[in-house]
Amino acid sequence: MPTLPARLRHAAVIALAALTLALTPATANAQTLELPGGKYDSPAAYLVGTWNWARDQPRENMRIAFRADGTFLYENFITGLRHQGRYTATTSRFALSIMRSCQGDGAGARCEDRAPPIPVAYPFTPVNAGTFHSNHERWQRAR
Repeated sequence: MPTLPARLRHAAVIALAALTLALTPATANAQTLELPGGKYDSPAAYLVGTWNWARDQPRENMRIAFRADGTFLYENFITGLRHQGRYTATTSRFALSIMRSCQGDGAGARCEDRAPPIPVAYPFTPVNAGTFHSNHERWQRAR
């Protein structure tokens, strides 16, 4: 069987990821999430709010804000990188569709729209109402 050229394979992967993101909310919203400190209608509802992650060595300080409308804003305060886009969540994963990226602050910021959007998925383990793990990171809900 002939293989697809690399560009066509890449486009097919992005299309499949976009389709998955489009179809996921219907099932994700049906998954009630009950944790110490809170009960949520869905994993996406649990994520709504602002979350922080930081470490000392190497220095890193990040924040991600998930909004009820399905959008997010990620900020890395050390590198000046910001991503905006849409998100979905299940009980074990959250997926981001990065639609815009910016580097730097203020008038000197360089921003780029992502067309097609960049799909990224992360493992997701809610611990309690104020903490979730993703990979080796422990994210804390901002107060």
